[in-house]
Amino acid sequence: MENAVKALLIAATTLLGVLLLSIMVYMFRVGASVDEQYEQNQSSLQLELYNSNFEVYNTQYNSIMDLITVCNLAYSKNIENNYDNRIGISINIKLGSKSFQIPSDKSVAESAGLQKNQILLNGSAISIYNLADTPLKDLGILGVGDSNDKLSKSYTGTVTYKKNKYGERIWECANCGRTTMGLNAPDKCYICEKKVLSAKEITNSATVYKYIFNCSKVEYDDKTGRVISMNFELNKVTDSDSILYWNSSKYE
Repeated sequence: MENAVKALLIAATTLLGVLLLSIMVYMFRVGASVDEQYEQNQSSLQLELYNSNFEVYNTQYNSIMDLITVCNLAYSKNIENNYDNRIGISINIKLGSKSFQIPSDKSVAESAGLQKNQILLNGSAISIYNLADTPLKDLGILGVGDSNDKLSKSYTGTVTYKKNKYGERIWECANCGRTTMGLNAPDKCYICEKKVLSAKEITNSATVYKYIFNCSKVEYDDKTGRVISMNFELNKVTDSDSILYWNSSKYE
């Protein structure tokens, strides 16, 4: 009888040990899965933060100062990552007959002696501020505005926001003052649900650049998902296509 009891105790102890071991293995796997998921989330967050630095310039309304900023940012990131081919980024700017570049290739940058606040023109490093302060005719830009204009030319004063490039106007609720955008007045305010809305013009003090740049292309690395290339081309702000509408006679 005693042997049977001992055998049962040994079996129970063994089963309990196996059960505890199984629980420990399970908890270890769960912990490893949580760590892996956390690392994946962190990697995704870092990728989004990195790309967002450049994607903010993926618009039709970049000023020459925006381009100077994005070029210096790309240069700094390339230096920071020692021109790693997997995460390098190039910036390409088309201006009339000339093309300017911040390269992602280390040998190209080093052979030209590229430094911060510089950009390549035909393989030679020049001051990036030359782009802002050189007359259009000297940049090879013909048929766009005054040939003696510079890309840094801007209007500073009272700018009236009437509507965006899609023809949508700003509508203001007479009851609560809430504004919304749309081609036509909404049936009612989506905040206070009143039905009295009228078109509104917003006037602010602002600086508007006469010449702007469109980001015509953004490329991403197939493996890392990082932005690796951005192309910009010159557009001219006009009253018909600008997101801002102003009386240019006040400033020219």
